[in-house]
Amino acid sequence: MSTTGIVTIKELSSGLVVTYEDTWDDWGTASPKEQWDFMWTEGNYSCDCNRKIFFYRHGFNEDKMDDAPCSGSENQYLVKVVFKETGEIVVNEFGD
Repeated sequence: MSTTGIVTIKELSSGLVVTYEDTWDDWGTASPKEQWDFMWTEGNYSCDCNRKIFFYRHGFNEDKMDDAPCSGSENQYLVKVVFKETGEIVVNEFGD
């Protein structure tokens, strides 16, 4: 089984926002919501270096992906994830 999420990433320094669809195959015993929440808040997708890669891959200049900050840079990219099928908010760092 798989789950599709609508991912929105905001780059705080520019105010630019990119939105894209992402589909994951469900894994393990955790629910899809728990899986997505973990990846974006504690897992690999929680760091700015990976968020910047996703941001530029899905909306802007891919050449800037090489400049991804991998140390000392936190909270430069905010994320909101909503399940496409249900509209359920999984992660919301935007505060809305």
